[in-house]
Amino acid sequence: MNKFPLLKTDRLLFKKLLLNDAKNIIELYSNQNNIIFFDNKKIKNIQEANNYIDFWDNRYEKNKSIRWALTLESGQFIGIAGFNNINEHYGTIGCCININYWNKGYANEVTKEILNFGFNILNLNRIEADHFSENIASGIVLLKNKFIKEGIIREKRYENNKYHDVIVYGILKREWKALNKT
Repeated sequence: MNKFPLLKTDRLLFKKLLLNDAKNIIELYSNQNNIIFFDNKKIKNIQEANNYIDFWDNRYEKNKSIRWALTLESGQFIGIAGFNNINEHYGTIGCCININYWNKGYANEVTKEILNFGFNILNLNRIEADHFSENIASGIVLLKNKFIKEGIIREKRYENNKYHDVIVYGILKREWKALNKT
């Protein structure tokens, strides 16, 4: 990939994560309510936040992922989203939005834009997503975006001293194109 892709929807800007986003990353990942359905560790200080930003930047430079900072047009940071993994033919997406912005349609808006980018710009054939079985809202967002529920991986992730089942979804480029004919 060359220049980092900047995206825009009606309400959101997708920008490159920068070191000056460290305080926003700390706020997002230090609040247990924001990450209750993730197996991410809390980020508690500037060094950990900078390491997080560097990690995603290095993966982007190797064409292995893309992680965007999500902001309102006002510049207010509301979360992060992107491709956790990218391969020549498929990608795995993820999103973490600050709890103060839940139930406002942002996750759906983000997912639509990431699908558009993945299929039209990256020319992927398949996009995948998964979530803890307890995270019903994420499943609703994926189904609204026409992902197919493909199965449950029992006790795949361990978080908060217990194992969690993970529900896996996927959508193929031909399926997405058929649904998005203009």
